[in-house]
Amino acid sequence: MSTQIDIEETANKLRQLGVKLRLKGNDADKRRILQKHCDDHSLEPVLQSIPANRIWLELDPPATNEVGHIRAAALTAMLKRLGLDHGPNRNACWWNERKQRYCFTLDASGTFVEANDHGHWYSLDFLSTTPETT
Repeated sequence: MSTQIDIEETANKLRQLGVKLRLKGNDADKRRILQKHCDDHSLEPVLQSIPANRIWLELDPPATNEVGHIRAAALTAMLKRLGLDHGPNRNACWWNERKQRYCFTLDASGTFVEANDHGHWYSLDFLSTTPETT
């Protein structure tokens, strides 16, 4: 119940600030969309005012592009074991050689963010739930 309230409260605060939102998907997808909007609009104070269980995952800057790809693949494998899987053609993290930074996929549609600081916030609530097996 509190997850839905957090999502709605955050969405309402963003809308009051003039951010246009289109929330779709499950609660985890909605949280990622809200996180992206807060990041894009430098609205970290909005997120800080909403109670959330988040964890920061950061990769060391790579010495070479090859090391960047290896580290991104290792993080993708770890997140997949934790239940974060965006499908067969979407990695949770990858190294962008041209921009020399890690990118993090936010949802199954392929929306992603480029990490200037080599890391990304993840929802502990989402990652700590047991993935459903079919």
